[in-house]
Amino acid sequence: MSKQEAKNFRSCLTSINRKIRGHLVQAICAQPRILRLVKELRFKTWTLLVRFRSSKNLDVNKIIWVNPERIEYCALELTPDFNIGRVIGGNWDKTTRRFEDLDVYQSFRRRFIDGDEWNTTSFYKYVLSEIEKDRLAEDVNPLYHWGCRTKKELDERMKKTDHLYYEIKTQGYKSKKNMRKERHMSSYDPLEFEDEITVNIGRDGDIFFNDGRHRLAIAKILKISKIPVKVVARHTEWMKFRKELIVSAKKGKIYQPLTHPDLQDIPSHHDSFRFDLIKKNLSIKKGTVLDIGAQLGYFCHRLEEEGFDCYAVESDPVNIYLLKKTQKIEKRRFGIIPQSIFDYNKGSNLSFDIVLALNIFHHFLKTRKSYEELIVLLKRIKTKEMFFQAHRYDEPQMSGAYKNLHPDEFADFISRYTNLTNYKLIGETKDNRKIYKFYGG
Repeated sequence: MSKQEAKNFRSCLTSINRKIRGHLVQAICAQPRILRLVKELRFKTWTLLVRFRSSKNLDVNKIIWVNPERIEYCALELTPDFNIGRVIGGNWDKTTRRFEDLDVYQSFRRRFIDGDEWNTTSFYKYVLSEIEKDRLAEDVNPLYHWGCRTKKELDERMKKTDHLYYEIKTQGYKSKKNMRKERHMSSYDPLEFEDEITVNIGRDGDIFFNDGRHRLAIAKILKISKIPVKVVARHTEWMKFRKELIVSAKKGKIYQPLTHPDLQDIPSHHDSFRFDLIKKNLSIKKGTVLDIGAQLGYFCHRLEEEGFDCYAVESDPVNIYLLKKTQKIEKRRFGIIPQSIFDYNKGSNLSFDIVLALNIFHHFLKTRKSYEELIVLLKRIKTKEMFFQAHRYDEPQMSGAYKNLHPDEFADFISRYTNLTNYKLIGETKDNRKIYKFYGG
């Protein structure tokens, strides 16, 4: 057998295998009791994988970008050089020590907001008193306090802090790496060569201040939207959650991006393209959103940030578990509907301002029963706008499906059974799946 013949043979086997799997999925979907058992088995299998599989290596030196307002509390304050990458259990993340209550932050506010002189602030007075103590002590070499050993050095340091504040205010916040590159700096300077702000991550994803209080104070005072930070330590439970996400990934990727800064290194099949496209085409600026087949709730997270009241429909047990966790981690308010969309408020209209149906409706074409349920669902939906993403007609998963509609046919089908008489194609993803916007007449 030639190489080409062998290649054709393998391709044929793959095609047959996909068709067999497609028919098997359709058979399972046609039996609700069996489908429920399969979902339960999948969840139990997943929990075992989480328990026994090692987690993906984590780049402990990575920079993450964080809104300074997310850094509310202080915890641990570990030396970055010797502790970066640590995983620590216990209750260290149950702190109530607020960063903005610190003496340094209050002093920076007095200087940069109230216009007070440095020598009137409690921070300056404290550092100076420590310098004076060392100077008066016998047989003791003076120690550095905030990089200073004399009052003159402290006053110079305060001038550099003023300069740093106005530089950030006029030029924006830059990482230390970029600052050094821009200035071609080679000599030691205790202010310019401070490391990045460092943080620690608690069990529920809370971001705690660790080190770099002066730059963080300035970023907060200037209301900078995002700053670069490094993570020193993470809670044991947070690392477990990272592992759960990684184990849930298919082909090494989760379905949609994660919004937490320390989770954005986990690769996803989709990026922000679909959200950006939908946001651009929204005619409504506030109201309710129903996301059918929400997975881990990416669209609910993003649209809640835009001011919408969102509801995530998801029936897969693993996705429901992770969806609830991401909602808690990001402190979102969106509702979670942990059931099939066909069972949600059965017999009643589903009235929402916006409905998202992205890569979901084609699954309901695979059996006659789900196809008929889809028609009933479309009649129940009462909305101002719907965003629909179609499948590709030639996908192997649709082999043997009860119905298989081309994208434009599918759009006509949806328009026929809903109150949305108009629709238009607004874009197409990298994998050639079309996205439509539906709206009333």
